[in-house]
Amino acid sequence: MFSAPYISSIPVSLLLAIFETVGDEPVVWNKRDPVYTNHHGADLFSFTLDRSVRPPPQRLSLTISHVCSQWRYLVTGEARLWAAIVVNSYNRGDAFLVALSLSRSKNHLLRLALLKPRWSVVSDRHLRCLPSTPVTLKAFLSMFLRHISHWEYINFNLWWDPWCCGSTDLFNMVSVNSAKSLKVAILPESGGKALTPSFYHMWEIFYTSPQLCCAAWNASEHRLHMTPPFSCLRGLDVHVCSIDECLTLLRSCIQLESLYVTVRCSLILHPLRPVTANNLRIFTLDDSYRHCHYSRLLDNLTLPALRHLDIMCFGRSRDEQPHRGCLESIPDMLFPSLIALHVQPPPP
Repeated sequence: MFSAPYISSIPVSLLLAIFETVGDEPVVWNKRDPVYTNHHGADLFSFTLDRSVRPPPQRLSLTISHVCSQWRYLVTGEARLWAAIVVNSYNRGDAFLVALSLSRSKNHLLRLALLKPRWSVVSDRHLRCLPSTPVTLKAFLSMFLRHISHWEYINFNLWWDPWCCGSTDLFNMVSVNSAKSLKVAILPESGGKALTPSFYHMWEIFYTSPQLCCAAWNASEHRLHMTPPFSCLRGLDVHVCSIDECLTLLRSCIQLESLYVTVRCSLILHPLRPVTANNLRIFTLDDSYRHCHYSRLLDNLTLPALRHLDIMCFGRSRDEQPHRGCLESIPDMLFPSLIALHVQPPPP
């Protein structure tokens, strides 16, 4: 005897909740792979993410829409299920999928990621090796820019493309106040490439967003404008050129709760003035360049709300890490709320 399939008896609200949960991919919205976390497993930008509205990637939404007519009706009518768009391969099929997702997302806030292609090595002739008709990164970025007023989270890795400078030139046609809804802007390292004026115009568009609360800028040239609305930032990942520049940053961004800072040079260009950062909870110092004098930096900091302090130092031996002993001897009264101090050991 024929009976109706159980799938048709599932409530609509439960189906939509399942679709959103199954598609949850934190790797997409974080800077590092697999997850942008500190050593304690805490998402550095977690306070900006609403866990109840994290839409699945558009590929999953497209698959779900082909299961049955009921699911297709639900998914195509739910704009937030198409609002997370991830590009990590660049061909005609992906371009069609992006265009479809943008049309079905309607006016919903968008989470966009332009990532390095899945193949491991990228060369000037990579387009000839693609399995289908290639589409340039510039074409994808052009599609995204038509909806810039609805950007909410972006993770743009443009530097794998030999013609990335031409891609950033597209921002010259966009007004500075276009990204009104942008909350998180992540721009990975430029890989030593010279930054063009269009890149700085792109960044100007991002940091003038009135809602921007988290930013990651790791270009080799540090020209961030630490003025409002940067004073409202709650999370920041940035390279600085000196210790005093790090202190100036903390003095300007008074709302910072999470800071990941890489010090590129040991120069102290100006007399150090003590700084109190009342809201900073997570502080990560990256000494990949082995230049930072942490004792000088920490002696000038008062962090009453600090919960986690991570020191990433890569000296080959204990003798090459003179600041380790300084950190271990920090008085408890310096950071009264500190519950975890982690000094990353040197790699094997």
